[in-house]
Amino acid sequence: MIMKIFMHDLAASQSTPSAIGTKVSKPMALHTAIMEALESYEMPENGQGFLSLPEEAWGSVLPGVARRTTAPDDYCNRLHRGKVGQFLRRDLVALPALDGVAAIVYTAAGYLADPQTSDEEKQAFVEGGFTHCWVTTLAFAGPKPPVTSWRFVVNLAGGNASYETMTKEELVEMAQSIEAYESEWCVVA
Repeated sequence: MIMKIFMHDLAASQSTPSAIGTKVSKPMALHTAIMEALESYEMPENGQGFLSLPEEAWGSVLPGVARRTTAPDDYCNRLHRGKVGQFLRRDLVALPALDGVAAIVYTAAGYLADPQTSDEEKQAFVEGGFTHCWVTTLAFAGPKPPVTSWRFVVNLAGGNASYETMTKEELVEMAQSIEAYESEWCVVA
């Protein structure tokens, strides 16, 4: 089967100078690494894949987090996903070494079933003959980050169907890990 990957707006924004979070410095090299990883990857039934990428791909990205500081000037406000948020300034903080890089990639069925995919996006995806959607790239530094508190709430509100089958205990445990992580680490911009 010939694969054709659609680059989601989230993944595309990671290659811009104003990237928030993980920054992709070499998008073509990362695209190649994702294509190679997909060849042997067994997609989960829901079509939402988490592809751990080999160390050779790590040089294509910069980490998206750093340890929080207490210096107000280390932070900046940026418009992100329709809201103004506060982020550590990438140029002022020491970025930790990478511990890993992954890509979130959906199959066509997974992308088309995503409740946050608009009808226009679905139409463009189908008309383009895409087989997969590269949703975003994650560059890990420090402890493995849970989803952000914002993403957790969005997912609970129907943004991710897998949350519907989680138990209350699983959700509480996830919320506790998010709180612990976000008290020490902050996204950079």
